Amino acid sequence: MADLEIKGYEKFGNPFYMAGATALLAFVFMLIGKLCGFDGFTNDSNGGEFPWMAASALILIYMIFSSMFSLVSDNFFVYYRKAFLAFIALMGVNSGLAYLFSGFIWISEMDVYRTIFFIFVFAYLVLYVMMMFIKKIINMAQREDEAFSKRNARNN
Repeated sequence: MADLEIKGYEKFGNPFYMAGATALLAFVFMLIGKLCGFDGFTNDSNGGEFPWMAASALILIYMIFSSMFSLVSDNFFVYYRKAFLAFIALMGVNSGLAYLFSGFIWISEMDVYRTIFFIFVFAYLVLYVMMMFIKKIINMAQREDEAFSKRNARNN
């Protein structure tokens, strides 16, 4: 049975590599933001929002790509376990980077980003349940297609 294929998947087959690349990208964005003077977005903010926004955005990107790559993994549950551990590690690393780049403003002082990080954990779990169902549906459709092809070949 032919499985789904994504070109270049082999490079990011391990979710820890993808999480590392995402953390590195977060570091680059935060460094650029610091050098360009991006601190806050509103006049009444206490500054330091840009690093937390960059951390949140790149965690969301990791969530999307790791769930997409889970569809092409050989063993979904092994990949999921590694991806979830990498996700938790990425949240910790990005939070640490955002804390440093925001001028030592912790997430408890950033109510919006604290809520976003809280929602990300549950959204990631829901996303993986959806991917599990999608993978089952795709595998079932592939089996049916192969069975149909075999029946069609016998009849011709």
